[in-house]
Order: sequence, then structure tokens, then C-alpha cells
Amino acid sequence: MKKTVLIGCAGSGTGFAATSALRRTWKQDVRIVCMDINPPHLVTAALLADVYQIVRPVSDNLHRDELVQLIITNQVTVYLPLMPEEIIMAASLKSSPLLPPELRILAPSEASAIKVSDKWKTVELLQDAGLPTPKTYLSSTTRPVSGELIAKPRFGYGSKGVRILKQCDQPRGEEEIFQEICSGPELTVDAFRDPGEDVTWTVCRERIETKAGVSTKCRLFRDSELDNLAARLGKAAGLVGSFCFQVMRGEGGWMIIDVNPRPGAATSMCLTTGNDFFSATFALAFGENYDRHLNDFSGECYVTRQYADFRS
Repeated sequence: MKKTVLIGCAGSGTGFAATSALRRTWKQDVRIVCMDINPPHLVTAALLADVYQIVRPVSDNLHRDELVQLIITNQVTVYLPLMPEEIIMAASLKSSPLLPPELRILAPSEASAIKVSDKWKTVELLQDAGLPTPKTYLSSTTRPVSGELIAKPRFGYGSKGVRILKQCDQPRGEEEIFQEICSGPELTVDAFRDPGEDVTWTVCRERIETKAGVSTKCRLFRDSELDNLAARLGKAAGLVGSFCFQVMRGEGGWMIIDVNPRPGAATSMCLTTGNDFFSATFALAFGENYDRHLNDFSGECYVTRQYADFRS
């Protein structure tokens, strides 16, 4: 059976990077199905897809049935969900009798997907695993009597809604967490994990400039301490394939400040170092050798991102 990959949230930067990796590595030997809530002329990845489907938002009660039908109709063999709510739904479908047993859904277990989509539960997961994370408080609990904190939406992503909370400021409802402020630099650690072979591989990106929460200028390097941290995190959260997490300096060393059970919008920057985390993940799902997509390098390099224009 020909490889058929479904890319969720194809209109996102991560969706385009994933679709580009499939075409770059497997060319016409893979059939690409893209789905998004937007029409194809507004989704760049549609230019690379064999099939494009407009779907309802994940919050719509009919989305689940629509997704199942899309997978069955197109004989999808690998499905990559990309946004938190979509990842949870995809994880819940792993045991569905409606889907073919050979389908590979690139998501952690449903329990893990729920935990890492909720920043408070993520902190609990990290603490239970003995992983370093800043002191964290719920908005409904008493916070320290002095000093500033970082306020984050419990269910946010992409740095949306993150703010500095001064002592005189009031919480915005019950859907925030507060964390102690860490010091820079802020790093994103792009990681790949194959639990079957006990392999974890990472590239670190120091954020020099970000726009709309996405890195546009970075310093890339490898680090054995953060590689070890990624292996412990991947095992604790049951992550497979490509994922990423953010760290900053706190008391005692690196602190994990955010976890994503998926590649990020700027993970493709690692391709400049010979590390293709998207292709490695698809190769793992296809049962192929992924080593050729991972490359060791010494020293550091600087990578900048520029935008290209596409006409639909």
C-alpha cells in the first residue's frame, strides 16, 4: 500500500514544514492529504498536497466523525495532528474500532496528551518525574507576597496571552498559572525519540528574535545535558517522534518552562544543520531508517528565517 499521510492543521507553519518534508524526502512516493478549517487558496500546504479537505473546527461535535471518514476514504496510513485539541482527539482515536489497525497516529497516549495540553498538569507531570521546572501556582491559590511572576493561560500555546504579573495585578479568572521568573537565554530544544531503540536526539535553538511566538533568528548547537533532559522528558510523557520543549535558567540550572508533544513552527530551522526532525519522524512511522535524517555537528551556527510568497 502506498504511503498516505494526513497532515492536520495544514494551514499552520508546522503543517507546511511537515508537508514540505514529505515532498522533499519521498517526492511522489507518498500521497499527502491535508486538512484545515480554511479553504485551499488560503493554505500554502495545499499546493503540495494530493488531496485537500476543509474540515470543521475540533470543537465542533461533528469533527470526529468527519475525521474518521477522511482517514477511511483516503486509506491514510500515518496521521500527524498538530494543535493541542487535535492531538487529544487524535490520541483518543488510537483504540477506535472504526479505524484500520495499521494506522499510525503520531500522538502520545490520550492521558499524556491531556496532561501536556494543560500547563498546570504539565508541571505536575514534570515534578512527579523529578524534572526541573519553575515554582508554579494556580490563580486560585495564594501566590507569593512579593515579586513579579509570569502569568500563562493554562491551555495556551505559542506564547499567546503570556504576561508579566506584578504584585498589584489581578488574575484573569481561573484559567491562568503563575510561574517564578527565570533568566535567559530562552532555548527551544527540538527532539526526536524512538522508544523502541531507546534513542533520543536533540538540537538546541537559542531564541535571538521571535515574531508572533515563532523564532526568526536563532543560535543552533548541541548540548549533552539538554539531550539527557529530553530523554527523561520523552520517557516521562510517553512522547514518540519529534517534539520540542522550552528551557530557561532557574535556581540550580535549566528549568523546563513549556512542553509541546509535536514539532514546532521553527523546528525546520534545524534542517540547516542536517537535522530533519520531520522526515525522521515520518521515517520512524514508515518503519524506515531515520538515522540519515539526524546529523551530529560541533560548535554553533546562526540561522535566520525569511518569508517566501506563494500564489494559489
